Amino acid sequence: MKKNRFLKTAGALLILCLLTTCVIGTTFAKYVTSGSTEDSARVAKWGVELELAANNELFENQYIGTDDKVTVQAATDVVAPGTNEKTAAVFSISGTPEVAVRITIDFTVNDDVWLKAGLYDDPTTADDTTDKFNLADDYYPVVFTLKQIEDANGATDVQIAQGNLADIKTALDAYSGAYYAPNTDLKAVFKLTWAWSFTGNDQADTYLANLPVGSDTPGVYNTRVGFEIEITVEQVD
Repeated sequence: MKKNRFLKTAGALLILCLLTTCVIGTTFAKYVTSGSTEDSARVAKWGVELELAANNELFENQYIGTDDKVTVQAATDVVAPGTNEKTAAVFSISGTPEVAVRITIDFTVNDDVWLKAGLYDDPTTADDTTDKFNLADDYYPVVFTLKQIEDANGATDVQIAQGNLADIKTALDAYSGAYYAPNTDLKAVFKLTWAWSFTGNDQADTYLANLPVGSDTPGVYNTRVGFEIEITVEQVD
């Protein structure tokens, strides 16, 4: 009887052990979650190009007339009535950078030919000590013209400004400091030309020509002309 009870108890324990092993084998399996990711980048494109005419021939020491004859000749570059540029000064900005940029155009007027408004001896008459001529306004005989000859929209020969060098500077200053968002086509080509009319003010023209070569009196007159231009394109935050 005791043996029988022992066998029953042992059998029950064996069955319970097998059931527990089964539960542990299925319920306590480890949890697994997996995943992956990746990323890559490249350096943002810059690709901005600036072209400024080097050794440009905006001013010359010799000019050819309409009949292919030399009309003006000097030892150095000069301007005179009836002359104009041989080769226009062309400067351009191009590129489509993938970063935001700011364009700065520094146009510096060094000199400009001019004569202050006022009463002067008339150099075109026989007696230039008694005969006078009057300038109602300041006289700038060399007239400059600034055009945008190409842009991102394909515009050509769009006149931006015309007048003296100060007028050209004012027009270019309007472009300076402009902000452009990434991927903006910066295409802009400018052309600067000049001309001194042959049928302008004979009295004022002659008066200027009789002044000492390359001279100036601040606030009264100047017989020289010159400028500098610097263009900067820089990335901004």
